[in-house]
Amino acid sequence: MSRSFGPLAKAARLEAYDEVEVSPRESSQFYRVVKREGRVYQEAFEKDAAGREVRRFELEATHALGSGQHARTYLHLDEAGELIELPLTWYQQERRWAMSPGYDRPDNARFTRVVDAGCLFCHMARPAVKVRYGVRQPWTSALPETGIDCGRCHGPGERHIELASQGAANAQIRQAIVNPARLPQTESLDVCLQCHLQSTSAELPHAVRRFGRDVFSFLPGEKLSDYLVQFDHPAEAGRSGKFEVNGAGYRLLQSPCFRKSGQLTCITCHSPHAQARDVAKVCVGCHQPHTDDRGGDCVACHMPKRRTEDAVHVVLSDHRIPRGPIPGNPTAPLPEKDDVYRGDIRFLREDSITGTERSLYLGMALVEHGADLPRGLAMLRDALARTARPPVEAQAALARALSMSGKASEGAAVCRAALQVNPRLSALRAECAKLLEESGQKTRALEQYRAAYAADPGIPAAAFGIARLTQDTAEAGRMYRVAAGSLPLRADALNNLARIAALGGDLPGAFAQVEQALQLAPDLSEVRYNRAQLLNAAGRAAEAIAEYQELVRRKPGFVQAHLALGNALADEGRLREAVEEFRIVLRLEPSNREGQEHLRMALEMLGK
Repeated sequence: MSRSFGPLAKAARLEAYDEVEVSPRESSQFYRVVKREGRVYQEAFEKDAAGREVRRFELEATHALGSGQHARTYLHLDEAGELIELPLTWYQQERRWAMSPGYDRPDNARFTRVVDAGCLFCHMARPAVKVRYGVRQPWTSALPETGIDCGRCHGPGERHIELASQGAANAQIRQAIVNPARLPQTESLDVCLQCHLQSTSAELPHAVRRFGRDVFSFLPGEKLSDYLVQFDHPAEAGRSGKFEVNGAGYRLLQSPCFRKSGQLTCITCHSPHAQARDVAKVCVGCHQPHTDDRGGDCVACHMPKRRTEDAVHVVLSDHRIPRGPIPGNPTAPLPEKDDVYRGDIRFLREDSITGTERSLYLGMALVEHGADLPRGLAMLRDALARTARPPVEAQAALARALSMSGKASEGAAVCRAALQVNPRLSALRAECAKLLEESGQKTRALEQYRAAYAADPGIPAAAFGIARLTQDTAEAGRMYRVAAGSLPLRADALNNLARIAALGGDLPGAFAQVEQALQLAPDLSEVRYNRAQLLNAAGRAAEAIAEYQELVRRKPGFVQAHLALGNALADEGRLREAVEEFRIVLRLEPSNREGQEHLRMALEMLGK
């Protein structure tokens, strides 16, 4: 656990840096890990028809996530203070690099997936600053350099150390620290389950933090249900047998051994400080020992190794402790799956919450990833109407749900009401501004983006919003450069900087910006379209046509690209090909006046 997070410079070396190329399934993308001058980078590139590398992009791995016992994923700390997950993970059991979980698909996140504080909670020590709801937490200065530390299981240790330094009595020193072994069964379990009880990694969600709780506010000795409201698939969804990488606690709670013993906890079998305990001795405390061809190894039969469904390069022990061996080959290779769930959600611990709050939390869960958007929206509306002091988290969830339902204007109004309760939530203010923008209230949206940026000058979403809406080209350029510090926004920001440069007559500068954007996001249609437009403006017609053709091959429904391709072909005298493109425009968008006019002119020039 102590090695579960840290700067790469301090991480133990497990990996082989042999520059092996890895490609997601059904994809033309390639990735590899390289080591140069003591630093580690992950590269992305494509190959042309001749097998030559094109458009290479790389990021340095600045931090490691995971101890490497099973796997280790790599992160990059970007200019905006965001930690970005990199596409390749080292899988120690297989001794090889492969795609990170969720990346083995052609439309993967490449270098734009932000690792949020909720994920970091289970991998690193408590940061020196509070990670509050609705306020951006850049990691430029507050990022701990260690993984899980003593305080995660024993609570704050300052008073314990102070008393020990003063020579206080042993009993007094012990009372100043939490010992999980002396806690009641539920609270002792919860020390471990704060990180090891994930009902699912699918977008359910598996948990929602209690209103008003900071991310790192859970303390040993508390009930986990006072910090998290946890959810699961209902029985009728047919997913109770799921076996996932962080499901040890979830499977243990289903175990007959756990349910019948009344005293089993994680530390019954696991020693948190030393080598693993002899689990067979634990088993025979309740069960009659027997021997077979396995030599009395209880774990081999009753905690068999299985391949996890979500991290398909990892094999773990089944903590459900089944009665006998699992049929078939439970460690056989599995493909990564796209697990989208739509349907009902249940509370994992039905007795953990009552009253109106029950509807608030369940409504939030139902709308967060769209499991049941209409029902969740109605539930949130009703529960908030019956709440004297509506929690800002629930109001924001309702605002997002309204936006997803095509009611951005109504969502913006709910968002404004939430900000009236707590106007200091700068990240939420930027989110509200986006809802105003989506509803067509651009002047008010710009005001809110400016207010959010004034509260947090480094907030990329606010800078990007200002740049989109301002009429001042110089200000737009400054704000796009701020937004470009965020990797999730960088390609769009660079693309728009290229447009600004082109409007100012700086074609070399525009090309430089768009090429950087294309290296990061080669599949982003708007970037490819902009590059083709620049090539056309520079008189490089053949290259422009090739770029347009590649764009419409990748995105056949891109009307403007077909129209631009038709115009470029017509300019080169390739009228019959141009006619086909204009006809595609009109099949996609029959009322497109520009397409109609250009088709008419092309047919006329052909004598038709």
